[in-house]
Amino acid sequence: MPIISYINECKAFCDFAGEERLSDSEVVLWHALFNLFNLRAASNNWPEGFLPLTNAKVLSMTPWGSGNPAVEKLRRTRDRLIQRGLINYEAGERRKRAPMYQLRYFHPVADDGFTPKNMVNGVGNVQDNHEGNGQGNVQDIKEKDRDSDPDRNPCTHSEKPVAVSRAREGAASWRENTAARPGGYKRADGNVGMCRFDQGWQTSDKARGAIAQRLLDGWAGENDQDNLHGRLCELLEDGLPPEVIEDTMPGMHRASLLLARLNSLYMVLGYEKQRDQRDQDRQWAADLHASRGDVAMAQRFQRMRQNAVLEG
Repeated sequence: MPIISYINECKAFCDFAGEERLSDSEVVLWHALFNLFNLRAASNNWPEGFLPLTNAKVLSMTPWGSGNPAVEKLRRTRDRLIQRGLINYEAGERRKRAPMYQLRYFHPVADDGFTPKNMVNGVGNVQDNHEGNGQGNVQDIKEKDRDSDPDRNPCTHSEKPVAVSRAREGAASWRENTAARPGGYKRADGNVGMCRFDQGWQTSDKARGAIAQRLLDGWAGENDQDNLHGRLCELLEDGLPPEVIEDTMPGMHRASLLLARLNSLYMVLGYEKQRDQRDQDRQWAADLHASRGDVAMAQRFQRMRQNAVLEG
């Protein structure tokens, strides 16, 4: 993972945007992707390869709203960023795999000669990186996600037959190995329940995948939705506790009804607000770290992002 300076990247992009006269939409989308990558960073170590990001996730970081017009605007703006060499992109597969984005950093510590100038003029450089490094990263991710036993692979996109889930449920009780843990979560009735899962699901894609697979292994319902595993992972990533999912699953006999109920609980119980507050807290921590504890500078970063969104 390359070591990236948040403040240096912001300055470099601002200089690049001014010189190349980027549109407001391009500025907004770059900042949206930049902050989504920042959320996946570990201190100054930022993701190097491709990240799966749904259209809904990217649009949630912009003022464009949702629906077909917003998706079309996202597509057009994304194409322009690709042409400028700022990002690489791999199309997703409907209900199977999210689109994949790769951010082209201005100043990674491991300098490979990549500069803002050749980002625009060196079309071959962009293509080479896309086919060589980019494709290699995607392949590496796929290989790492594979497991010798596909039924136990927490990152698999395939759904196991309902009969397998029912057979496993007969061999183990629904709440096997779910001891109470410190902390609490808001249940469907509004009361606070004891946590039964490790908190790693809040920060780790692998942990979310493992929990989603564990929940599906114990569910006897009918799967009438594509990529139910992925949909559960998205709910976990957005902040819905696995305990809420586990509490809801036994009473739902179809995947479509289950997802509708979970989405309703997500809104009613206020987990969307908690997610937004968590993202704001993480962004503030990143800004404060990038400014080396300078509160005024961190506040300036926030105003720059807010202005970019308003101007878009």
